[in-house]
Amino acid sequence: TEESARAYLAAAEGASSGESVEFQRAAAEQLLAGGRIDEGKEILHRVLAAVGMSAPRSPVAAVFWLLVYRLWLALIGLRIKERSPDEVSPEARLRIEALSTVSLGFAIVDVIVGACMQARHLVEALRVGDRFQVARAVSIEAAHLASAGGPETRRERELVRLAEVLSEKDGSVDAAIYNAGARGIGLFNRGHWRPARELLERANASSDWSKAGLVNSRLFAVYASYFLGDVSEARKSLARLCSRAEERGDIYTPVILRTSLA
Repeated sequence: TEESARAYLAAAEGASSGESVEFQRAAAEQLLAGGRIDEGKEILHRVLAAVGMSAPRSPVAAVFWLLVYRLWLALIGLRIKERSPDEVSPEARLRIEALSTVSLGFAIVDVIVGACMQARHLVEALRVGDRFQVARAVSIEAAHLASAGGPETRRERELVRLAEVLSEKDGSVDAAIYNAGARGIGLFNRGHWRPARELLERANASSDWSKAGLVNSRLFAVYASYFLGDVSEARKSLARLCSRAEERGDIYTPVILRTSLA
């Protein structure tokens, strides 16, 4: 994880402006997923500045903009003009990839800023219309809504349905992985641990460790086993994850697991 981030940062130094931003984004994703929070967070701010955006630096600003984006989404709904990747400019795709990394990355270190940037991520993805990027954004948004608890809302059901439809249309492994992982986390947050574990295990079986944005899918699969009473399986999974994470230089996964279930 850290080694990958260093390689991306080294590549960014001699790259064109667009490639440099993409390499820095990938480096920040790896650093945050591996627990190097301060450095990853600072690089994320640089990435946003490079694509003409910024993240709120105070809780008050984050709450304000979160409300603005939520109102915007309530007004425009989930209407999209679907496009394939080759119909979207590289600059637009890069902006949304940056927002995706920011929303997932800040969700680890700053929940309010993460929610704010996820709302903006969804707004931008719907506006541009890249099928895969919209599918990923609505999957993550549904998981965000599920974290509030209580009964599943109509809005959440709409997001889940849209994510499933777009993922099937896209047909890529990545779309299916993000959809299964986000839906699994959403079901876990509502206490539906068995179907949650099934989806999370499906996502984890299809993904590899290079996909830093899916780090929490592996953690929630262990939590689901524990809450189902399958303590033996939870212990085995925990040991495997910690061992693999340490081999990769990932300090996030062992710290989270050893200060919770372990």
